[in-house]
Amino acid sequence: MKITVKHIADKLGISASTVSRALNDSELISKATRDEVKRMAMELGYFNKSINIVRNYSKSYVNSLGVSIPNLENPICIEVIKGIQEYFDNLNYNIIVMDSNERRKREEKNIQALFNLEVQGLIVFPTTKTSSQYIKPLTEGVIPTVYVCNISEDKTIHSIGIDEKNAFFKLTQYLIQLGHKHIIMLGGSEKFENRVKGFQDAVKYEGITDADVIYCAPTQYEGFNRTKNLIEEGKYFTGIVAATDYLAIGVLDAVCQCGKQVPEDYSLVSLDNINISGNKRINLTTINQPGKEIGMKASEIVYSEIKNGPSDYKKTEIFDVSLNIRGSCRSI
Repeated sequence: MKITVKHIADKLGISASTVSRALNDSELISKATRDEVKRMAMELGYFNKSINIVRNYSKSYVNSLGVSIPNLENPICIEVIKGIQEYFDNLNYNIIVMDSNERRKREEKNIQALFNLEVQGLIVFPTTKTSSQYIKPLTEGVIPTVYVCNISEDKTIHSIGIDEKNAFFKLTQYLIQLGHKHIIMLGGSEKFENRVKGFQDAVKYEGITDADVIYCAPTQYEGFNRTKNLIEEGKYFTGIVAATDYLAIGVLDAVCQCGKQVPEDYSLVSLDNINISGNKRINLTTINQPGKEIGMKASEIVYSEIKNGPSDYKKTEIFDVSLNIRGSCRSI
């Protein structure tokens, strides 16, 4: 059984937040309590023995922040990193970025590596919807952690992003109201469960019966391959809802290679509003996800907990979104 902060708190008859502050040497906690908490932590085996280290809970001389992202090639990840970098630029922090390449196992290894490096804070752009289930037991009460671009149902963690379900309802409804009755969504996955729900809710609300979710990784490569295969197989559809702009770029390339055009043959919508989406050649209708602002807000929360100790109140910050109508759709 993995020992958590709550186990220590229960043994000592104190709150989990007190244990967390004690483990982080907060001056808000008396030295006697801090020593007692650390003694109990050692007795219960709280420190991670599997990697044969005991974390040093005194203040580190090297300020560092860990960032875990799913795909360094995805421009929305770059925007989040820009926001983090801008916030910490004047605070003399080193930013350590690790890329999981959309693989859960690699993400686990990356988080463990950042833990081993004793980073002072952690910002996670999760690879899966359930990433917090294995990250939280390792970091809770030890490393201030914020999850970005993925609003979690777990209200015991900090999470920042947009209302993905509502965003995809809007995107899908926009296509349907242009007259499209044969629609596919590309990029359905566990990670994008709320995006899929938004798509399906809109389809049901508008009474559309021909609407499929195509499951694939949210990458440009997968967007190209899946779209090319669907066109070559002769599947009939006129509207495409892409899970991300990055995936939508692959869709555009596939449509072009198959001798078709957007929006003449297929209307395309997506989410993120990355910089290239407004390029004249791409001209993508998309909903914005303010990556840089999300990164800065996550940094603000992490830094506050680094300086002041863990907060009992965990924040869920939802940014407003808007539909950017460009030239990738047409009425039929």
